[in-house]
Amino acid sequence: MLKRAMLLLLWVAAACAPESVNRPSILDQPRELPTLPPAAWIQPAEPITLETVPNIALLGRLDNPVAPSTIFDHALSPDGTRLAGLDNQQLIVWDLVTGETVFSTGRQEDATRVFFSADKTEAYTVEVSGLVDIYDAETGGTTNTFDGIDQYTGVVDYDAEAGWLALGNSAGMVKVWDPMERQALATFQAHDQAVSRLVFSDNGDWLATADPSGEVRVWDWRAQTEVASIANGLPALALAFAPDDSLLAVGTRQDIRLWTLPDAALQHTLPTGEGATEIMLFSPDGTYLVNGGETPDMQVWQVQDGASVARLPDVGQDRLSATFSPDGDLLLTSELGGDVSLWNMTTITESSVNRANLDTRSNFVYAVNWTEDGLLINLFGATGSVYVWGVPPFAE
Repeated sequence: MLKRAMLLLLWVAAACAPESVNRPSILDQPRELPTLPPAAWIQPAEPITLETVPNIALLGRLDNPVAPSTIFDHALSPDGTRLAGLDNQQLIVWDLVTGETVFSTGRQEDATRVFFSADKTEAYTVEVSGLVDIYDAETGGTTNTFDGIDQYTGVVDYDAEAGWLALGNSAGMVKVWDPMERQALATFQAHDQAVSRLVFSDNGDWLATADPSGEVRVWDWRAQTEVASIANGLPALALAFAPDDSLLAVGTRQDIRLWTLPDAALQHTLPTGEGATEIMLFSPDGTYLVNGGETPDMQVWQVQDGASVARLPDVGQDRLSATFSPDGDLLLTSELGGDVSLWNMTTITESSVNRANLDTRSNFVYAVNWTEDGLLINLFGATGSVYVWGVPPFAE
């Protein structure tokens, strides 16, 4: 049984300076190695919130049952009870309720992305050719394949709640599928050049696309009609809709531009510095936009007025990952070779955000995610193991 130590988050008082606090460990034992058996799985007792996060602990570890290998793409089922991962050889699905491996099967050699169907009965992988492979999510058996799009450029987005898959190609075409029904829902010419980026709106009704020239368009993809055309000027390296779909953030090499929808008016330009859009995400309520990349620190912007309100120090430059808690009160970040940190987004004062580092005893966490029910955070280690954290039932 894992021992735990309380995470004393001094961020409850906004006046506390986060970087001056000597924070205790969460774990009081050496870091587990993937070659050692994982500890017994512990089910979470309640969601991770500002009130419960002081009791957070490692609940268990998920391993590749065949051989350790880095999980380079992953997906959560919409209900947060299953986790799928792709490594160099395998497609693996784990049960996040029991900690058991549901299945592990050899993946197609060229598969690069993985998704769950909306009802979690199927898993989909997308190959570099645009071929979509369909797996039974209980057995791992291949049930079908279809050609998603020809001349596929690797540009894809998936609406997990609705189960829609959008792919772009080098001829400027976009194709939207309902993979569960094996049905193409829309095919349209989005650009005269290759589709370089695409993303669904939060409600799934719109699809934003970009080409290398800097042109960005927003589509009613069902009607195959253009909703907005944005002359961004610089190539879009990232696209993100605000939660209410009233804004589109377009990340470029030198800044982030916030465009209103559907009138396509430039509302704010955020001077991020070069290469700072590897991470670009809105908070769940749309109050903040967080970005990071080659810059030394991640940045927090107030969406309403475009003001820079905080920097997240020493989170930058090397394989970043970030995710908000479902209620938006907490932000979880990781950097390969750096810390895994929780930030209290309710107490941004004097350009700083109160911070607590998770004592993972490892500098090789390269990706993080948070289940929609708020119960679990998953830390993806470079050696292939997934470390699952939550609030245990014996938390005091």
